[in-house]
Amino acid sequence: MPEDALSDVTISSDNTTEKNGSYRRGSLRNHSAMVMQAALNSARAKASVQRIVNDSKFYPSFLAFCSKEWCGENPRFLKAVGEYKAVISAEEKNGVAIKIFADFFDEKTAQHPVSLPAAKLHRLIGLYEQKSVRASGALYDEAFSTIERELSLDVFPRYLNSEGYESIFLKPKDRTTSSSTNRRGGKKKPVCEPISACTSFDSSSMVKRVIQDRLSPSKCNAAMKGWLEKRGGRYSFSGWKRRWCVLRQGFLFYFTPHQSMTDEAVKPQGQIALREVTKILKTRLSDGTPCFALVTAPRRYDFKACSLCDRDGWVKALKKMMTARA
Repeated sequence: MPEDALSDVTISSDNTTEKNGSYRRGSLRNHSAMVMQAALNSARAKASVQRIVNDSKFYPSFLAFCSKEWCGENPRFLKAVGEYKAVISAEEKNGVAIKIFADFFDEKTAQHPVSLPAAKLHRLIGLYEQKSVRASGALYDEAFSTIERELSLDVFPRYLNSEGYESIFLKPKDRTTSSSTNRRGGKKKPVCEPISACTSFDSSSMVKRVIQDRLSPSKCNAAMKGWLEKRGGRYSFSGWKRRWCVLRQGFLFYFTPHQSMTDEAVKPQGQIALREVTKILKTRLSDGTPCFALVTAPRRYDFKACSLCDRDGWVKALKKMMTARA
């Protein structure tokens, strides 16, 4: 697939081999479904925040998704900086830079205020005062890099697994056709099964394992459930947040407090695949609060327990499940 195109892959599944109302395992339709899923996974692997923002077909969908996640200002800022860099004239660059600052950083005029760490914001304000920097096109480089990383680690993986992305990437007829029929219930499965968002997946786990999209936080069967506090990622500014955690079927799912109050099946805020965990650490904060950490190749997940007994219970359950599935 060409690196400069996100939507070049179009797959036809007109040739089918059908018997008794269901598709045979080796049928052309089943093969086409596998090719389609592989193409979608390949597009996800090659996609990046910058490419999505610069693609006129995908940007409106990404902006709408980010707005639902209460971070619509971030793609707007990235889009504006891309246009700022595309301006050739130094005088025009200066004018566009002033407008971007007014729209995203000025406390009085900002329509879409962007969040940056205090040190980086003060550094940006200092550079903004220099007209030569505004005219050079390098004024917002650090802010652009920070916000792009923040989106890449949090919202962007969920967008790539959303219906909005798939509805643009796949043909309408490819999304509506079915690849197989359940012999017991007669329910048809979609050609492209949705893969739930996972902040710890890699390309191989996304292809090899399709995990359950929705769970009932309080009613689902689990090896262990309970409240923990989870620390945000490396580029997150949110610190510790209370999460309802559910350990089941080789995954540690975590839900927001609002999600934990419902008895209905909801999509977890995130999950960690235990087969990707390389190490489990028992840690403490400076004030002695017991914690534990799950270390994976992409990142480390830190959790804070309410007591030493609670921490040890979670670690024991996690190690037991990892050993059973090894």
